[in-house]
Amino acid sequence: MAELSAIAFARKLVKTVSSSDIVETLNVDIFEDTVVKVRVFLKDASFIEVYYNQENGKTSFSWIKEEKRVFGADNLDFWHIHPFQNPSGHKKSTRITFEEFLRKVEAYYTQ
Repeated sequence: MAELSAIAFARKLVKTVSSSDIVETLNVDIFEDTVVKVRVFLKDASFIEVYYNQENGKTSFSWIKEEKRVFGADNLDFWHIHPFQNPSGHKKSTRITFEEFLRKVEAYYTQ
């Protein structure tokens, strides 16, 4: 079982995006009180797709621009990122929070 409930995860995410200058709006869906799906719309028409499953801990974040993943992170099998330089690749990493993911997107976004 994951450390955060679906509701707590969603609340934390909403609080995180509320302080970001690149976020336009977001859409949060919670299914059966255990699964969270979020789409965070950015000002440049790209978006971040978020998935969280409270029951098994599955977590994924993907920044999508022009229908392609630009950057991602998930814990399918093990925590890894899909780096900016090679978004289809895998680079092993430690656990990454949504806040850390968003900060990386913000840093790249403003380049």
